[in-house]
Amino acid sequence: MRNSESNGLRLAGLLSGGLLLLGLTYGLDIRIPCPFKTVTGFPCPGCGGMRALDALLRGKFGEALSINPLSCLLIAAFVAACIWLSVDWMLGRNTFSNAVRQLGNRYALPAVVVLLAAGWCRNILAAI
Repeated sequence: MRNSESNGLRLAGLLSGGLLLLGLTYGLDIRIPCPFKTVTGFPCPGCGGMRALDALLRGKFGEALSINPLSCLLIAAFVAACIWLSVDWMLGRNTFSNAVRQLGNRYALPAVVVLLAAGWCRNILAAI
């Protein structure tokens, strides 16, 4: 089998697996209460994340952003990382790993702290 055919089969397998997983989980209406909010009465930075994901899956992007913008950003970053890793895997490269190594130590922790603080303040002010 040629390399291009093998890459096509890999991509088809990844897409099929992703669609199957999406189909299996999309129909489930699982509502897990936030442990932090249950104990303290205050929302955590991720409160509303599942509702935002549900809105994104239904194509309601504005509603998802209004529920929890931080979750939308994290979901978009996750999808982009999955696509980048899949392309790297198919082409036999490590560009994603190299980028993570270069950005990781210097910028990751401050960015995470700022995003979590902004998300938390937004959720508290919105009283989710």
